[in-house]
Amino acid sequence: MKKIKKAPQNIKNKIYKNYEKYMYTGIAGILMSINHKLLEISFPSESNAYVCEIGGGFHNHFNYIKSKEIKKYTIVDDPKYFKYIRKTFKKNYPNVKLEMKNFKDESFFKKNKGKYTRVISSHTFEHLTDFEDVFIKLLKLLKPTGKMSIALPCDPGFFWRFLQLAGYLKTKKVNGFKSLSERDLAMARDHITPIQNIIKTINYYFKKKKIIYFPFLIPFSSINIFSVITLNRKDFLN
Repeated sequence: MKKIKKAPQNIKNKIYKNYEKYMYTGIAGILMSINHKLLEISFPSESNAYVCEIGGGFHNHFNYIKSKEIKKYTIVDDPKYFKYIRKTFKKNYPNVKLEMKNFKDESFFKKNKGKYTRVISSHTFEHLTDFEDVFIKLLKLLKPTGKMSIALPCDPGFFWRFLQLAGYLKTKKVNGFKSLSERDLAMARDHITPIQNIIKTINYYFKKKKIIYFPFLIPFSSINIFSVITLNRKDFLN
């Protein structure tokens, strides 16, 4: 009889190893580009003075911002991505004041309350087991007039799942998945918090907000691919 044990963690890690290749090329790349551009629609440039992006290690949002407005750009992520981030910025944006902080460093969140004009989270919140706690910590980083930009995959949703299935052959080739069930397990471990729970939490703390659903605009996650949310710090619990 075979011993019962959990599948190896590297099944999840496969989806990170070649993230740029399968998320930012082909049709997926076009969709992700639209996702980042929607985060910038009608966004006031003055809000881009002091920016903090959470989870920008793989593909940060800096490319899509009016960079001339930025005085300081902070990326909060796992330190293992810092070398890659530093290399990218040094090559493409040598004059930008870049700061990198460890996501697990609680002192950063305590020392920087009310320091940022904008906080960005693009496809990050769904990876968190403690989303609400992190959400509150990030809101505290904002100035009273600051804004938060959020992009979320509509997972679990019919359209999102359909695209995942349609793109299986690409992810199998790039990431080396042996079967569809192995890919599904990796995604289940990766996207821990569903969009419905994230939006319900946001709805409690913000009665006033701006939400864009793509591509059908109808506020129903099952038929869309992702949603983009803009929050004003001053509207917290209003």
